[in-house]
Amino acid sequence: MRHHRAEDHRLHPHRRRPRVRRDPDAVEGRAADPWTGFDQVERAIFQWVTWYNEEGLHSALDYVPPAEYERGFWRSQEPAPQSA
Repeated sequence: MRHHRAEDHRLHPHRRRPRVRRDPDAVEGRAADPWTGFDQVERAIFQWVTWYNEEGLHSALDYVPPAEYERGFWRSQEPAPQSA
């Protein structure tokens, strides 16, 4: 089995995985290790997407994470209560 590295796909090392404080690999400096299987790649992608949506600040969204921005959008679409 051949191990794939970010360099094999012309990815910059800083784009391999999100820098998430709760990620013990990032804290202990193990983030540079290559993935050894599909499950690890799938998990890394899921972690990145979760980080991006829930924690990543986006300049086009007034520096709030996309999920928070979307929740605010849907709240703004709720009809206002009507008095009788």
